[in-house]
Amino acid sequence: MQKKRPLYLALILAVITFLLYWPGLGGAFFYDDYSNLNGLSSITNLRQLIEFVFSGHAGPLGRPVALLTFGLQKSYWPGGGEYLLATNVAIHTCNALLVFYLCRQLRMLVGNVDKPSRVDNEFAFIAAAFWALSPILASTSLILVQRMTGLSALFVLLGLLAYLHGYSHFKSHPRRQLVVQAAILGVATLLSALSKENGVLLPSLAFAIELALLRNTIAAKQYRNIRLGVLGLSVVVFLIYLSPFARPWFEINEYRGFSSWERVQGELVILWKYVYLTLFPKVAYFGPFQDQVDLAYSIRAIGLSASAWLLITGIAFALRKKNPWIWFAVLWFLIGHMIESGPLLLEPYFEHRNYIPLLGIAVLFAHASAAAIKHWGQLARLAVYGYLSILAAILLTLTSLWGKPLEAADFWVETNPGSIRAVVHQVNLSLSSNGSALAENYTKTNQFTRTMAAIKLLDKTAQWCKDCLSIHMQAIAYSCIIEPPESVIIRLAKINELLEQSKISIDITSVDGAAVLGSLVANQQCQAIQYSDIEKILNGMLAHEKNATSQGLMARIYYQLATLAYAEQRYEDVEKIISTADEKWPDAQPVIEFRIEYYLRHGSRSAAIQYIRGKIAQQQRNEIQLPRSYVIDLERKLHELEKNEN
Repeated sequence: MQKKRPLYLALILAVITFLLYWPGLGGAFFYDDYSNLNGLSSITNLRQLIEFVFSGHAGPLGRPVALLTFGLQKSYWPGGGEYLLATNVAIHTCNALLVFYLCRQLRMLVGNVDKPSRVDNEFAFIAAAFWALSPILASTSLILVQRMTGLSALFVLLGLLAYLHGYSHFKSHPRRQLVVQAAILGVATLLSALSKENGVLLPSLAFAIELALLRNTIAAKQYRNIRLGVLGLSVVVFLIYLSPFARPWFEINEYRGFSSWERVQGELVILWKYVYLTLFPKVAYFGPFQDQVDLAYSIRAIGLSASAWLLITGIAFALRKKNPWIWFAVLWFLIGHMIESGPLLLEPYFEHRNYIPLLGIAVLFAHASAAAIKHWGQLARLAVYGYLSILAAILLTLTSLWGKPLEAADFWVETNPGSIRAVVHQVNLSLSSNGSALAENYTKTNQFTRTMAAIKLLDKTAQWCKDCLSIHMQAIAYSCIIEPPESVIIRLAKINELLEQSKISIDITSVDGAAVLGSLVANQQCQAIQYSDIEKILNGMLAHEKNATSQGLMARIYYQLATLAYAEQRYEDVEKIISTADEKWPDAQPVIEFRIEYYLRHGSRSAAIQYIRGKIAQQQRNEIQLPRSYVIDLERKLHELEKNEN
């Protein structure tokens, strides 16, 4: 019976965890669910399933392992949300079991014992319960697409548990032990990273365990330096990859609106926010919509946060021999946040980013609880389990809210007034009668939301680069799609004002922006702008020929002017414009193509033939420099025209 007690403890925790998440299974889908999983609706055979699995765009590796689990449940999309979310919760429950056994194994290795004691089991139970019942992790299971996070963590925990068991299974064969452990980490890291890219941190997390906890572990003595060297190298590689040596830390990203350096400073504050919300959770603080969080923290807040991290890391390092658990908790938490809370230009804040890092805090809480119970007995145990019960009650309140989609949507709009996503979600739920209708609405509004965000960021960029014509040209194209005509007219006036300045740079983005506007006008998507407005912009660019980043841009401008004249059937103007362009830039391929096509449609076949012959002759006399492949195409076209002419 005593041998089965740990299993009973773990199973009890698993059942409690699943029951607490049960009310949330009726929850809705969200923005990223639709953008990543809409392809499920089109899967009807094995080939389409494979295409879906390898078509992922959520991360650089595509996350095919996670997408496979969704593909196998395609029949539940989008109407069977409770079954899909139940799978997420089942993964979280399995992870809770793994956390229990992992923490128990850590405690045994630190204590150099082969069999767990009652204290070891209770330590593992408290750590696993704190982790599994933490409200800050609820969104990982209740946002469908975050199954990627839970599944990645599953392979991380399995890999680490198997890695640690290697010490006991191959105790008398240290070389075999080393090889098996390396293979385990390699396979687990691959599977985890193909579920979500955070899995590449697995070797670095193993380094945190080795460095902080296994210093005096007898089973880990042999080849310890090799392990530390190889695993430590993974940390060094990531630090270099994330450092200013490998990426432009101080360059503001136009899409995000901040630089890597600004993000790192802001994340120093946000990491403390994660710790606070873990220890003192409130339902109002948690939810799927965090787009209102920005990095506008004061210098004082950033300085205090940085100082606090340095202080706690220094204290943990100083006490590492006396109390390695503090050192482990700090190392694990910071390493776990190294990718998503570092300089990579991701959105600043999401609760699910704590899914693996939170284990460090959970282990430290279990260690402190074990010490308190040892000194104060049942009173301390009552306090510990009372606190865990409070976490469970808050988690139940939170999952119950998530399980009522309309009520939750109203609550999130109220508590996140600055969140565009929260408002869009509320509107979509109100207008949609079923899962299919909601999916269709989200497909439409996702593009709308991205367009709004793009305009916001472009306008923000234009504030510090007031003479950047390209930024204004991009913004007015987006503005045509979603903003009222009066806003578009204001933007048009600003562009014309810029073009009247004496010095302004003309680049390819500016020129091609005019082409985008022309396309919008042609498709009647921009009622506030006429062809004459675009023509005025292009002529304004021509006036700044000396400031163009390349002379080839001028040929593109003439080409676009000719296109506009053609659209308005001003054929005499077309001939004048294109002839001028051809005279100035005789080897501009777009101009050549336009002129040939124009002759064939509104001139004569013989005129086109004569023109092509002239271009080939210019090439032979070295008067122009056209690519050999393009000359061959001209010769082929000439041959076809001459053949038809005869």
